[in-house]
Amino acid sequence: KIWVFPQITTPTDPADPHYPPSTPPLTSLPPISSQPTLGAVTPSGSHLLQLLLHFRDPSAVLGGLRALSDTHLHSLALSPPGSHVWDSIMSSPSVPPRARRRLVRRLKGHFLSLACHRNGSRVLDAILASCSSPTRASIVSELGERPQKGPASLRDPFLPMERP
Repeated sequence: KIWVFPQITTPTDPADPHYPPSTPPLTSLPPISSQPTLGAVTPSGSHLLQLLLHFRDPSAVLGGLRALSDTHLHSLALSPPGSHVWDSIMSSPSVPPRARRRLVRRLKGHFLSLACHRNGSRVLDAILASCSSPTRASIVSELGERPQKGPASLRDPFLPMERP
Protein backbone atom coordinates (compact mmCIF):
# COMPACT_ATOMS: atom_id res chain seq x y z
CA LYS A 1 0.00 0.00 0.00
CA ILE A 2 1.18 3.48 -0.78
CA TRP A 3 -0.25 6.22 1.41
CA VAL A 4 -0.48 9.62 -0.19
CA PHE A 5 -1.37 11.21 3.13
CA PRO A 6 0.04 10.02 6.41
CA GLN A 7 -2.38 8.31 8.71
CA ILE A 8 -3.88 10.72 11.22
CA THR A 9 -4.09 9.38 14.70
CA THR A 10 -5.39 11.04 17.83
CA PRO A 11 -2.93 11.00 20.72
CA THR A 12 -4.18 9.13 23.74
CA ASP A 13 -1.64 10.44 26.24
CA PRO A 14 -2.76 13.72 27.97
CA ALA A 15 0.92 14.67 28.40
CA ASP A 16 1.34 14.75 24.61
CA PRO A 17 1.33 18.39 23.36
CA HIS A 18 -0.93 17.38 20.47
CA TYR A 19 -3.56 15.94 22.80
CA PRO A 20 -6.93 17.66 22.04
CA PRO A 21 -7.98 20.24 24.64
CA SER A 22 -10.82 19.31 26.88
CA THR A 23 -14.14 20.96 26.27
CA PRO A 24 -16.28 22.15 29.14
CA PRO A 25 -19.20 19.89 30.00
CA LEU A 26 -22.59 21.02 28.75
CA THR A 27 -23.79 21.65 32.29
CA SER A 28 -21.30 24.47 32.73
CA LEU A 29 -22.53 26.42 29.71
CA PRO A 30 -24.91 29.32 30.42
CA PRO A 31 -28.59 28.48 29.88
CA ILE A 32 -30.13 29.60 26.62
CA SER A 33 -32.87 32.14 27.19
CA SER A 34 -36.18 31.21 25.60
CA GLN A 35 -37.20 34.87 25.61
CA PRO A 36 -35.53 36.97 22.90
CA THR A 37 -34.11 40.31 23.94
CA LEU A 38 -34.71 43.54 22.11
CA GLY A 39 -31.60 45.57 21.47
CA ALA A 40 -31.51 49.09 20.09
CA VAL A 41 -33.75 49.48 17.06
CA THR A 42 -31.71 50.97 14.24
CA PRO A 43 -33.22 53.03 11.44
CA SER A 44 -31.91 50.61 8.80
CA GLY A 45 -33.37 47.60 10.65
CA SER A 46 -36.65 49.43 11.05
CA HIS A 47 -36.76 50.25 7.35
CA LEU A 48 -36.04 46.61 6.47
CA LEU A 49 -38.89 45.40 8.69
CA GLN A 50 -41.23 47.98 7.16
CA LEU A 51 -40.43 46.70 3.68
CA LEU A 52 -40.79 43.06 4.73
CA LEU A 53 -44.18 43.79 6.27
CA HIS A 54 -45.43 44.96 2.86
CA PHE A 55 -44.40 41.71 1.12
CA ARG A 56 -47.08 39.24 0.10
CA ASP A 57 -46.37 36.93 3.07
CA PRO A 58 -44.99 38.74 6.16
CA SER A 59 -45.49 35.69 8.41
CA ALA A 60 -41.77 35.44 9.31
CA VAL A 61 -41.69 39.03 10.58
CA LEU A 62 -45.01 38.61 12.39
CA GLY A 63 -43.71 35.42 14.02
CA GLY A 64 -40.68 37.32 15.27
CA LEU A 65 -42.87 40.08 16.66
CA ARG A 66 -45.12 37.52 18.37
CA ALA A 67 -42.04 36.05 20.06
CA LEU A 68 -41.30 39.38 21.77
CA SER A 69 -42.70 40.04 25.22
CA ASP A 70 -45.38 42.66 25.81
CA THR A 71 -42.77 44.96 27.36
CA HIS A 72 -40.57 44.66 24.28
CA LEU A 73 -43.50 45.45 21.98
CA HIS A 74 -44.21 48.50 24.12
CA SER A 75 -40.60 49.68 23.96
CA LEU A 76 -40.64 49.09 20.20
CA ALA A 77 -43.63 51.44 19.95
CA LEU A 78 -41.81 54.10 22.00
CA SER A 79 -38.58 54.10 19.99
CA PRO A 80 -38.43 56.47 17.00
CA PRO A 81 -37.54 53.80 14.40
CA GLY A 82 -39.75 51.17 16.04
CA SER A 83 -42.82 53.39 15.86
CA HIS A 84 -42.53 53.28 12.07
CA VAL A 85 -42.58 49.47 12.24
CA TRP A 86 -45.87 49.70 14.14
CA ASP A 87 -47.17 52.10 11.46
CA SER A 88 -46.37 49.47 8.82
CA ILE A 89 -48.06 46.75 10.87
CA MET A 90 -51.22 48.81 11.05
CA SER A 91 -51.22 50.04 7.44
CA SER A 92 -49.91 47.07 5.43
CA PRO A 93 -52.58 45.29 3.42
CA SER A 94 -50.61 42.03 3.60
CA VAL A 95 -50.76 41.83 7.42
CA PRO A 96 -53.83 39.75 8.31
CA PRO A 97 -56.36 41.56 10.53
CA ARG A 98 -56.21 38.73 13.06
CA ALA A 99 -52.43 39.13 13.50
CA ARG A 100 -52.90 42.89 13.80
CA ARG A 101 -55.55 42.43 16.52
CA ARG A 102 -53.34 40.02 18.46
CA LEU A 103 -50.41 42.44 18.48
CA VAL A 104 -52.63 45.37 19.51
CA ARG A 105 -54.19 43.27 22.27
CA ARG A 106 -50.73 42.69 23.74
CA LEU A 107 -50.32 46.45 24.24
CA LYS A 108 -53.28 46.46 26.64
CA GLY A 109 -52.27 48.24 29.84
CA HIS A 110 -49.70 50.37 28.01
CA PHE A 111 -52.01 52.67 26.04
CA LEU A 112 -51.81 55.54 28.54
CA SER A 113 -48.01 55.58 28.44
CA LEU A 114 -48.19 55.45 24.64
CA ALA A 115 -50.55 58.43 24.60
CA CYS A 116 -48.17 60.46 26.77
CA HIS A 117 -45.10 59.72 24.66
CA ARG A 118 -43.91 61.54 21.55
CA ASN A 119 -43.49 58.43 19.39
CA GLY A 120 -46.06 56.29 21.16
CA SER A 121 -48.83 58.77 20.42
CA ARG A 122 -48.17 58.31 16.68
CA VAL A 123 -48.51 54.55 17.14
CA LEU A 124 -51.69 55.01 19.16
CA ASP A 125 -53.14 57.23 16.40
CA ALA A 126 -52.35 54.53 13.80
CA ILE A 127 -53.93 51.85 16.01
CA LEU A 128 -57.09 53.90 16.59
CA ALA A 129 -57.38 54.69 12.87
CA SER A 130 -57.20 51.07 11.77
CA CYS A 131 -58.88 49.03 14.53
CA SER A 132 -62.51 48.00 14.91
CA SER A 133 -65.07 49.88 16.99
CA PRO A 134 -65.05 47.47 19.98
CA THR A 135 -61.26 47.58 20.15
CA ARG A 136 -61.31 51.37 19.86
CA ALA A 137 -63.86 51.54 22.69
CA SER A 138 -61.70 49.40 24.99
CA ILE A 139 -58.64 51.57 24.24
CA VAL A 140 -60.59 54.75 24.96
CA SER A 141 -61.95 53.31 28.20
CA GLU A 142 -58.41 52.44 29.27
CA LEU A 143 -57.31 55.99 28.45
CA GLY A 144 -60.24 57.35 30.46
CA GLU A 145 -59.12 55.62 33.65
CA ARG A 146 -57.22 57.94 35.94
CA PRO A 147 -53.82 56.62 37.04
CA GLN A 148 -53.39 56.50 40.82
CA LYS A 149 -49.83 57.79 40.83
CA GLY A 150 -47.03 58.01 38.32
CA PRO A 151 -45.55 60.23 35.67
CA ALA A 152 -48.05 59.25 32.96
CA SER A 153 -50.98 61.62 32.98
CA LEU A 154 -52.96 63.43 30.38
CA ARG A 155 -52.68 66.81 32.09
CA ASP A 156 -51.98 69.79 29.85
CA PRO A 157 -48.44 70.97 30.67
CA PHE A 158 -49.37 74.59 29.99
CA LEU A 159 -52.13 74.79 32.59
CA PRO A 160 -51.11 75.76 36.12
CA MET A 161 -50.79 72.83 38.55
CA GLU A 162 -53.62 72.19 40.95
CA ARG A 163 -52.66 72.82 44.55
CA PRO A 164 -53.72 70.12 47.05
